[in-house]
Amino acid sequence: MKSKYHFKFEDLMIYNRAIDFGESVNDQINTFPKEEMYRLASQFIRAADSLALNIAEGSASSDAQFNRYN
Repeated sequence: MKSKYHFKFEDLMIYNRAIDFGESVNDQINTFPKEEMYRLASQFIRAADSLALNIAEGSASSDAQFNRYN
């Protein structure tokens, strides 16, 4: 389902690469042994998701605060 909203961070190349990286991590997790699915896999998913989430959060900041993250 396509959203009717568009946010400026969605145009950032680094945000789109972070989304692609998250999808790649999810593909890799499917190859993990079953005993790691709830321990290690969970950490990888949260770490990959946090990349895109931090970029989105930082892009909403003021210019002065955004420059601090660069």
